[in-house]
Amino acid sequence: MGKICTQKFKQPENKKLKEKIKKEEIKKKAIEYYKKALSLDPNFALGYRELGALYFKENNKQEAKMYLTNYLVLCPECKDKEYIERYIKGCENE
Repeated sequence: MGKICTQKFKQPENKKLKEKIKKEEIKKKAIEYYKKALSLDPNFALGYRELGALYFKENNKQEAKMYLTNYLVLCPECKDKEYIERYIKGCENE
């Protein structure tokens, strides 16, 4: 009976770990696909923005800054310009 209770307590931990691993795999695939998209179309502004956001979330500020800056170069009048500039500033403060 003790094993059943122990297994019940461990299942949520295992589930959380599996979910975390799954999210990391999804992020890696997203980065791979956006980089592929940019290799096919270097003017794909959204790709730069999304890669910048992904790297920012991974705390890779140098990569985030590079991609977000490239996004603003391609899209200088974009609606989210101020928002992106704040992210870039956040990269510089690290």
